[in-house]
Amino acid sequence: MKKEIFIPTELINSFTKQVIDKFPQKAFGYFISSIEGGNPDEFIMFSNDQRNEWKDMFEEYGNYYVRNNDAGFLANEEEVYEINKLIKNKGKHIVGVFHSHQRHPAIFSTVDIDLHPSPKLWHLIISLRNIESPQIKAFEIQENVPNELEIVRVNQQYV
Repeated sequence: MKKEIFIPTELINSFTKQVIDKFPQKAFGYFISSIEGGNPDEFIMFSNDQRNEWKDMFEEYGNYYVRNNDAGFLANEEEVYEINKLIKNKGKHIVGVFHSHQRHPAIFSTVDIDLHPSPKLWHLIISLRNIESPQIKAFEIQENVPNELEIVRVNQQYV
């Protein structure tokens, strides 16, 4: 049986809409909660992507990253700092991270595992390979192995 994360339906719908609106740009950011380790009640999407400033690192992962200069993402340090300050000022906690896939299903790759920020956080991937029907999966990373989590959509009052 998979471990579960509970996400309000309204939150996941709003999240999905914003990711689609941002397409074809990559989307990445945080899910946050009022409770440390709790279920998310908000998400924050980054706007600055430094991927091409670090293109040599990405290209070490293979030709896919050479052929597709929009594959991969890397948050800007200043934006990370500002967003973390905002989260702290709100009295909230990061509980998960997310990013979008444009061409691939919602699966974990080696680069995803290598760049995952902490085993304490789950990681949601939304695939827009079929933009009319996005695929959303969440994973926990334990000892560099992704394990899929069950996403349970709930009413806001149950979070």
